[in-house]
Amino acid sequence: MDAPASSPSPQAPAAPAAPMPASSAQKTPNPSSGGRDTPNLNNAFSELDKLLDIPEVKEDSKPKEEADVDQDKDDLQVDKPEEKKEEVPVSKKPEKAASLRESYEKTKSELAQAQAKLKEYEEKAKSPVKISDDEKKSYEEKLTSAEKRRAELEDHIKYVDYTKSAEYKDTYEKPFTNAYSEARNLASSLKITDVSTGEVRNATNADFDSIMALSDADEAASRIEELFGTGVKAQMVAQARSEVLKAYNAKQQAIEQYKSKGSEFEKQRGEQMSKMQAEVAKVWKQAAAEGSDRLPQLFKPSDGDDKGNAALEQGYRLADLAFNALDPQDVPNLPQWVQEKMVNGKLPPQEMAKLHAAIRNKAGAFDRLAYQNKQLQNQLADLKKQLGSYKASEPSEGEKGRTKKTASQNIDDVFASIERMASRR
Repeated sequence: MDAPASSPSPQAPAAPAAPMPASSAQKTPNPSSGGRDTPNLNNAFSELDKLLDIPEVKEDSKPKEEADVDQDKDDLQVDKPEEKKEEVPVSKKPEKAASLRESYEKTKSELAQAQAKLKEYEEKAKSPVKISDDEKKSYEEKLTSAEKRRAELEDHIKYVDYTKSAEYKDTYEKPFTNAYSEARNLASSLKITDVSTGEVRNATNADFDSIMALSDADEAASRIEELFGTGVKAQMVAQARSEVLKAYNAKQQAIEQYKSKGSEFEKQRGEQMSKMQAEVAKVWKQAAAEGSDRLPQLFKPSDGDDKGNAALEQGYRLADLAFNALDPQDVPNLPQWVQEKMVNGKLPPQEMAKLHAAIRNKAGAFDRLAYQNKQLQNQLADLKKQLGSYKASEPSEGEKGRTKKTASQNIDDVFASIERMASRR
């Protein structure tokens, strides 16, 4: 029993009870309970579908392949195999002795060959499996990596719960258990006179445990004299008690020492985590700023485009929320249907997964949209160039007398052409 020397003395060591597994359950708010149904986060920017003008594709209820197979089944005619008529066995003439002897010798030879092959396989099975140098190197690397990881975990567990570490069990718990067991065995080998009955008997484990249960040294000495007298037997038991207490105090001191070390370890670990998070946040902000500066036409607000700038700002807020980088002050500026999903300022895991999926889809489609936008800009520039050449040109001889289109009519034609090209994409 683990207790300091100043408190009741240690009892016989017992197997610790298995810790109960901790479990926790976090309830996710149900959007259907009392509130309106919020849209799926994957459809947070439904305007994107309208901009892309994606037509709805309706598939036949029955795939073409299945229809073809059904048609093939109707066209095929499978002939049923003819039923075999039962053959009437014909009696054979008995084989001659020479033929039987030949068959026997052949079978005997085949059996000998099979036995030899079996023996060969058995010998191969006994021999060690040969592996290539590359396989051996791979196994050694995996073993080294696993051993390194084990050592890291073993070092870590010392500061989390030292009593669970191998070092504690080998250095302190096992010596204490052995000392207690040896002391019990020593006491059980000595004869004593039972005080209550007066009979002579061997001391028991309970007798020695009653001595160890007394933390006061004077009381323990009196109990030893009561059971074993004042001679050599008493000295032997007293020495055994001293060895047990020595091992017990050593393991208790180690536990207390690693409790203080564990607090320091957790403090250092917390400082390291905070430092790492600050460095990651710094890299995040720098990379985001570099992207905006490099492509301001894509990542920065545009003058005079209030609606587009609002959509850009909202998109940044949702992305920051997905990457756990949202400023708490911006939470009230999130869409209302997102705020309704949040618990204690954060999205539940399931809703966060939906947001991650939405960010993934939008990020994956962005490069293509940027490319298509660039193509349209190039086409617009070409059309403007053609428009300029039209304005500068004079009508030919055959066109004289015809009504010339005004500049406004030419511009209308240009923009109508752009709209037609955009609708075909």
